[in-house]
Amino acid sequence: MDNHEELASRLFLSVEKSRNVDQYAIEKLGIHSLVLMENAGRGAAAAIRDFLFAHPPKSLREEPVITLLIGPGNNGGDGWVIARHLEAWGIKTACYHFGTEERLSADNRANYQIQQRAGSNITYMDKMPRIIAQDLLRRKIGQSYMIVDTLLGTGSTGAPREPMAEAIRWANQADLWRVAIDLPTGLNADTGIAAEPTFKAHLTLTMVTQKLGFKNPQASEFLGDVRVLPIGIPASQLQSLLLG
Repeated sequence: MDNHEELASRLFLSVEKSRNVDQYAIEKLGIHSLVLMENAGRGAAAAIRDFLFAHPPKSLREEPVITLLIGPGNNGGDGWVIARHLEAWGIKTACYHFGTEERLSADNRANYQIQQRAGSNITYMDKMPRIIAQDLLRRKIGQSYMIVDTLLGTGSTGAPREPMAEAIRWANQADLWRVAIDLPTGLNADTGIAAEPTFKAHLTLTMVTQKLGFKNPQASEFLGDVRVLPIGIPASQLQSLLLG
C-alpha cells in the first residue's frame, strides 16, 4: 500500500477541506485544475475498465455499453474525461447531458467541447421535448451494462431536481451495475444523509480521500464499495497538508 492509499484509508474530509486540497494543488503546487480533472477522470475510467474485466457480461454477445449521466459542474467534467478514455480503450459509451451549455463550469466546458468535436454519442436532455428525452434515456438505461453517475458533486445539497431525479429513479430500478463518481448524487457529502432520490451505487470512486458523510452508517446503502483515487497531488504534500 503506497503512502496515498494508506493516508486516504484513514481520513474523511468535509466539503470545505476537500476544496482546500484542490486550491492547494492549484495555487501552491501549480497543478492546473484541468490537469486535476484529467487525473481524476482517467483514474476513474481505469477503475471502471478494471471493474468490467472483473464482472464480464453473462453472454459474449453482450456489449458492455456504459451510460453516463453528466451534470453541468466539475463532477460532470469528470464524466466527459471518463467517456473519452473509455472510448479510447474501445468501450462504447453513451453520454446524457443535463443542463444547458451556459451553465457549464469552465473545466466542464473544456472537456465537453473535446467530446463534442470528437463526434461522441451525446444526448442533450434540455434540447428536446422532455417526453422524448425521457423515453430515449429510459430505453438506453434498459440496454446498458453499467450506468455512471456524474450528475452533482460534493457541493450539492438537497434533493436532485427533475429531470435528474427521474433519471436516478430509473437507474436505481434497472438491473445493471451502478458507479458513482466522488459520491452518489443526492447523498450529502458532510452528513451522509440521503435525499429522495439518491443514486444507489454498487461502487463509489471518490477523489483524494473519503468524504466525511461516508462515516454515517446509513450512507453505506448508497455507496456500495468505496475506492479512493489520487488526482496527482504528491503523497508527501498531501500528508503535510492534511496532517500538518
